[in-house]
Amino acid sequence: MKKNIIIFSLLLVGFCQNAFAQKNVAESKDMSRSPMGASSNQTGSSTTVSEAETAIRVGSAKELSKYFSESVEISFDGKKSNYSRTQGEYVMRDFFSKNEPQTTESYHKGSSGKKLNYAILKYTSKIGNYRIFIKIKQHQGRYLIDAIDLTKE
Repeated sequence: MKKNIIIFSLLLVGFCQNAFAQKNVAESKDMSRSPMGASSNQTGSSTTVSEAETAIRVGSAKELSKYFSESVEISFDGKKSNYSRTQGEYVMRDFFSKNEPQTTESYHKGSSGKKLNYAILKYTSKIGNYRIFIKIKQHQGRYLIDAIDLTKE
């Protein structure tokens, strides 16, 4: 039953994504409205990390998804799936609704030197604790979230 609900949810998200595709195309053409700015000089990976941390801290999937690349990998306890930006927002919204944030701590931030940056957070909810690994890559001059790994501790 749970698997059917997840499949139905993903189909619904895909339908919604098609319905809003025209709006997203118009917004992507107007980079001045984007939170990432018009060039990488205006917003670097540290801003993306900090904005992502803030969004996670308050449990805002909408704000977090503003920093997703077009395709984002989200994994829960090692089970990886790729989603569009819109689908990723719905997945994270579902996570936040089931795991309302209480506290979030930043453990570590760093980079591999090849336009790849990361942050590791400890996320505490009423249900349990998670380690969240955020991988950020440079895409067309902007730093965007490429992957999020949530592991229950």
